[in-house]
Amino acid sequence: MATTLKTIAERRLLVGLHQASRRAASEIEAAIAEQDMRLRPFMVLGLLDEVGELSQQAVGAKLGIDRTTMVATVDELERRGLVERHRRAEDRRQYSLCITDQGRKMRTKLEKTADDVEERLLSGLSDDVRVALRAGLVHLATCGDPPPCEVTERV
Repeated sequence: MATTLKTIAERRLLVGLHQASRRAASEIEAAIAEQDMRLRPFMVLGLLDEVGELSQQAVGAKLGIDRTTMVATVDELERRGLVERHRRAEDRRQYSLCITDQGRKMRTKLEKTADDVEERLLSGLSDDVRVALRAGLVHLATCGDPPPCEVTERV
């Protein structure tokens, strides 16, 4: 039997997760680009909308975005009026971020687009398999730790 990416992904969890993540990210990125949005800013909007105001550093850490990329991402979102950035009172060297009403409206539209892409990607799976897949991903992402989006540093 010839070794293919599929056979490696079937044997090695990391390969399968990586390929699935790249595919989903690529397809969602292409779909939201039609609304003039990129994946990282979309993820930032989602986190801020779900958990509320956070430090810029905490957002970057939760989403795995390095400091330089995070600054550019927030600059873009702020310029578009989708987030607001303020100096933190307890530490003037840091910024806190919050989503604006315009940002919430944009996120709602983008979520619909992402949902449509996810539905297409998962269309060959039964509802039970989808539930199991999501549960497995949550388990792997947290490995018994608090969920990555659990807020420990509120502003």
